[in-house]
Amino acid sequence: MGGVAVGGGGGGGGGGATASNSILRDIQPRDEVAVDVMGSLGGGGGRGRGSALPSCMILTVWLLLLLAGTTIFIFGVTGSAVHITGLEGWDEVFTVCGMLVMFPILLFLYRFISPMIPKLSAKMEGRVSYYTLRCILVGSFILQASLFLVYLTKYNDRWYFFFVIPDVVICVLMLISTKLTTIWAHLYVIVMALKMGLFWFNLDPSEGPNLFQEKNNVYGINGFLAVLMLILPMVHYPVIISRLEAGMTMTDAYTTNMAAVFAHILHGMDSLELYMQGQDRQSFAADVQYMLLLFALMGFVAGNLYFIALFFRDEAAEKIIRRFQSNVMENLEGSRDESLLHYFMWSLFMIDLPYASMRFIAFCVHGTMLSPFFAKNIVMIGSVTMLLFYNNYQHVRSEKETAKGSEGGNSSGGVIAVSSGLSASNSL
Repeated sequence: MGGVAVGGGGGGGGGGATASNSILRDIQPRDEVAVDVMGSLGGGGGRGRGSALPSCMILTVWLLLLLAGTTIFIFGVTGSAVHITGLEGWDEVFTVCGMLVMFPILLFLYRFISPMIPKLSAKMEGRVSYYTLRCILVGSFILQASLFLVYLTKYNDRWYFFFVIPDVVICVLMLISTKLTTIWAHLYVIVMALKMGLFWFNLDPSEGPNLFQEKNNVYGINGFLAVLMLILPMVHYPVIISRLEAGMTMTDAYTTNMAAVFAHILHGMDSLELYMQGQDRQSFAADVQYMLLLFALMGFVAGNLYFIALFFRDEAAEKIIRRFQSNVMENLEGSRDESLLHYFMWSLFMIDLPYASMRFIAFCVHGTMLSPFFAKNIVMIGSVTMLLFYNNYQHVRSEKETAKGSEGGNSSGGVIAVSSGLSASNSL
């Protein structure tokens, strides 16, 4: 630390003030230091009094690089890279390079502009995040329900329009109150499982011409998979909204139990990948085909319902948990790690063990290509098993320590009583 002035004699008071001001200038919070560094690089907003010309030049260079990266990205995404290179096959390269250039520059511009944005209070920020997520949630559901209905009626009979009834019920419950979230979320998962089960027979192209498998078809296999991927925000956002209602900030609500969020994403993609194996279902025997569908829907329902029941805390969710396991809530109230352990336990028996067995048999017997998620299943089986052994070891160890403590307390009780009596007599 530099420049600590120490006053002497009659000027001691002024020297002490100068020293304290210097120390306060040197010891800054990390956030302020980061803002100062970014401000000095971008010009303005920081405490450095450098020339305005170099900072404007630096900002101009960053904006030009952002423009170049955005242009490259757009050419790659639209498949127009051939107009620049004159060669085919450069679209992917342009897309990746453009993204690598755009992302850090956007972060820099955000740090440069953020000091100029008026700060909201914690309460106002929570309300804005709350209503924004609710709007995105309702919009995602309407989009998914509409597109899925198009798929069902386009490739199946018209009676599938009856799915409008449960969709409308879910949407109404979603709009009425967040207190009904547990009800509509469970109904949503069950209805989605029913839709997926009925549409599963359209995935296999081997039974004659199938428009669903054509690449130029707007409502083809890629669009259907994108519709299914909207399931993830439909399950995650209600949990985040419930935490915002409890007074958390958006960052805290999103980052709480991140291990469970990542595990749920992996389990959701795992179940969807097994579901999409229906494209090759004719290579399996008839009974194996239905078992494949059963395992895919079982993992889908169990992974989503139990994620909501464990991490969406309200009275309805607690009643559901107590109905199946009465002792779970006592553990959950003490530690979030216990809820994560129970989620891993359910996913172990509902997803990882049956999926790994199914994939291994399909690879060895039917010659099906081994899925990359097979490695995920093996890792999760080993990790959860080790976690169970560790948890049991910790439980046994704590019981032994408690027993030793109680024995030590009984044996030392007379000594404690004698010492307390002596100290009392001495005080008298």
